[in-house]
Amino acid sequence: MEGDVDEQRPLKVWIKIKSLPPYISTSHNIDYAVRTFGNLLEMDEDTKNNSQFIDVVVLIACKSANGIPQKLKIYTGISLYIVSVSILSILSKDQVRQKQSPRVVLDKDQDVQEISL
Repeated sequence: MEGDVDEQRPLKVWIKIKSLPPYISTSHNIDYAVRTFGNLLEMDEDTKNNSQFIDVVVLIACKSANGIPQKLKIYTGISLYIVSVSILSILSKDQVRQKQSPRVVLDKDQDVQEISL
């Protein structure tokens, strides 16, 4: 099945998290948010160089692209934000990180994933 991966080698996927409020879009919070479905590997250069992230692009390792939600609910203790997540590209097992920004190749419809910060 597409998006599935064996247990020994995680799938590497570039994702975009859209409309993340700037005050909660720290690298720590982004790492915490993606842990519900994968492990943060790196941020793209535009995201790293932006001090006030709105849309963030990150590379994650996960067991399956099918587990990446379409939306994240982020609770900050005071406010609830619902942000969109889209898959930009899925890297093959042998592919190394590309120098150019990832292009949109796939969008997945998934349930909403909830996160409390």
